[in-house]
Amino acid sequence: PVGTPAASRGAAAAAPVGTPAASRGAAAAAPAATESAEALWEEVLAAARAAADHRPLAVATHRGKPHYLPRFICHATLYNLAQDRVPDRGVLPKLETLMRRPDLDWPRPDPLVDAARALDRYAEGAAASDTVLAQLAAAAQLVDVEDELLVFAAAGRHLARAQDFRAAALALRHYRALSWRLTDGAEADTLGLVADLLGRPWFAAPFSHRDKPC
Repeated sequence: PVGTPAASRGAAAAAPVGTPAASRGAAAAAPAATESAEALWEEVLAAARAAADHRPLAVATHRGKPHYLPRFICHATLYNLAQDRVPDRGVLPKLETLMRRPDLDWPRPDPLVDAARALDRYAEGAAASDTVLAQLAAAAQLVDVEDELLVFAAAGRHLARAQDFRAAALALRHYRALSWRLTDGAEADTLGLVADLLGRPWFAAPFSHRDKPC
């Protein structure tokens, strides 16, 4: 199903990327722990979607919680960036701040982490749109489909907020095409995050000959 991380699809024996350094010695127990964390995450995610409020995802990634891991933190960041409200820094600090914590082992380089960091900085006005577009090219190659959807949804949201409508439309068209592909054309917004943007006039405007899809 959409949202199942690539790390958990094959029941690999090794600990997943992003496991804190302190837990690496427990690699043999990692698959079961990961499956349990993933199942719990899906419950939190379902509740957040039903309430149209993704801040509970951020709370679930606080220190001491089962989802205090880089992958879940990236997902919480992207969900909060993609929703139709200003990101709440009271429940989720800047990703760069979290990446300085010594008890989190951030994979480097990593397309998901790099894209989430670039988008988080862009949302704060600390990065240029060219940086975001460069990350989207890498994000289009992500193995996990939910990772790719989240990156493009968050990019579309914040490029639109910055009134870079051409770039926003490119990101959202990629998101819509992937959503259609996953649902045999039934859903244009698989994650339920950007339906409001898909109806905007600038989104429906035709491409020029200079426009290239991500």
